[in-house]
Amino acid sequence: MFEVIKKPLVSEKNAAHAEDLGVYAFEVQLDASKPDIQKAIETAFNVKVESVRTLICRGNFSVSK
Repeated sequence: MFEVIKKPLVSEKNAAHAEDLGVYAFEVQLDASKPDIQKAIETAFNVKVESVRTLICRGNFSVSK
């Protein structure tokens, strides 16, 4: 279950969202479903998750000439 969560995403924007809105961001396994993510967060941090939103970001890479 804990292998679903890779690491928390730490940035100024995420810190502001956590403080103001109670919204937290984590990097998770690419093949994890929303129910899997919800169960992993609830188990790891002993909290009740209201909703899960996901986003897949492609990494930036440069092409050498």
